[in-house]
Amino acid sequence: MTLRPLLAAVLTVALVAPADAQTLPDLDRRVTRLEREVTRVSKRVLPKGEQTLIEPEIAPAAEPAKPQPPAPASAASVNELADRMSAIERRQREITAQIEEQGNRLRQVEERLAKFQPDAETRLGKLEVAAAPPPAPVAAPPSDAPALPPAKADARPKPTPKGKPASKASEVPVADTGDAAEPTPAITSPELRYKAAYALVEAKDWAKAGPALQAFIDKYPKNKLASNARYWLGRTYFKQAKYDASARTHFDNYKADPKGDRAQESLFWVGQSLMQLKKAKEACQVFDIADKVYADTLKPELKPQFAAARAKAGCS
Repeated sequence: MTLRPLLAAVLTVALVAPADAQTLPDLDRRVTRLEREVTRVSKRVLPKGEQTLIEPEIAPAAEPAKPQPPAPASAASVNELADRMSAIERRQREITAQIEEQGNRLRQVEERLAKFQPDAETRLGKLEVAAAPPPAPVAAPPSDAPALPPAKADARPKPTPKGKPASKASEVPVADTGDAAEPTPAITSPELRYKAAYALVEAKDWAKAGPALQAFIDKYPKNKLASNARYWLGRTYFKQAKYDASARTHFDNYKADPKGDRAQESLFWVGQSLMQLKKAKEACQVFDIADKVYADTLKPELKPQFAAARAKAGCS
């Protein structure tokens, strides 16, 4: 609320108009009303410690019991009213200054907050990155892993000569993976390429299945199906009595991804391959690795198979 124009007008009337044109009760009521308004504004704007009340210097004139002609204002009364209006103007200036100062402080706070917000968001982002848990380490093969036989120059499966039956080494059945799919000459996706290679495994065409699986592994070594491909490649070697290649392929599958889909089965077949090579001691070491690495996560269907293999190998 701006009081300056109103105060100036009242003061002008009080000082310029003839004394006989004014009455003391009228002027006193107007000034008293202005004092109350300034006091109310002061209470709303200023802090409690800085609030001061402007008390009327003269009491309002009592209304006469009966209507009487208004008495002309004396020069002393006009001077007193002028002093009171000067006090009102002075208080108005103080209130205006306080309002401007508070406005400046508010603008400064808003500017600081605008500068602080981006910096705080950047710092919080760095803290969240620093507090993020590190990725779980992949289990590495124990240092006491058995020494596997060296790989031969040509470890890929070869066709079995006619008239010579394939080896009938005992196997523990393991559940197959995926559905068979007919190989096609133009295959672009990893899934179709894997299904085409696995179809050869189901057809027991070991001579073609091995190279097809090896080609998939070479092209997609990090694919989610690579663990299955390496596992079945090791099985093709075992089927062809290439036990050294089988042991090495299965152990490489375990080392490449200990949490892969067929890492646990590969460790089992490493032990089976070593048993065929008359290396029962090394086979027991592989079974010990499986017990340590997969103590709580070993697949239920593999537990009896490992137990039977340990008994057959004479593991302690």
